[in-house]
Amino acid sequence: VLEGDSLNIVHSLSGNSHTTSTSAALIYGMLITSFEFRNVLFSHVHRNDNILAHQLVKQALGNFDFSIWIEESPCFLVQTLLHDVSTAFN
Repeated sequence: VLEGDSLNIVHSLSGNSHTTSTSAALIYGMLITSFEFRNVLFSHVHRNDNILAHQLVKQALGNFDFSIWIEESPCFLVQTLLHDVSTAFN
């Protein structure tokens, strides 16, 4: 299951709508790559439910060096996860 918070992209990947010319190459590349898997399901998640993924992307965009984490998760991920858990129970 591949989740994304862009409803237009998820619908295009699922074949439920046509893609715009600006995202056509991205959609095409993702579909070609998805054929390497036996089964793929594209699913939409709301942006508020996708905060951890956004934090990972922001970290990756600002990190030009090779990074590896062994045994302990990075502080920014732990803080985001703890925030998600605390808001889920409020």
